[in-house]
Amino acid sequence: MTLYPNRERLNRLALAVLEDALAQAEHGIVIRQEGHRLALAWLAEIDIAQTWQCHEFWRAMIRNETGQIGDFPRYCRTNMMMACLRSWYRALGCPEPSPTQRAQWAAAKAN
Repeated sequence: MTLYPNRERLNRLALAVLEDALAQAEHGIVIRQEGHRLALAWLAEIDIAQTWQCHEFWRAMIRNETGQIGDFPRYCRTNMMMACLRSWYRALGCPEPSPTQRAQWAAAKAN
């Protein structure tokens, strides 16, 4: 396997970084990193992500509705992130991770 960057590899890396953010979001707000910003910028640059989607994903990572009970803050945070990711997988023609795989990633972030 080559480590030289090409478009397909950069696409996969960008999605992996954002999937990691989604897994973290299952347990609370995400500490936003430059890698998240770079992944979003890359997807926008290659016209996979629309600018508004990148902004909404970025905002959703720290979304934490106060005054809400139960699972509502987590639901709001992850719902927007998941919707964006689904759109980007579809635009790239890549298979989306299964719900089981995503649950495993989220469980790994809980520890």
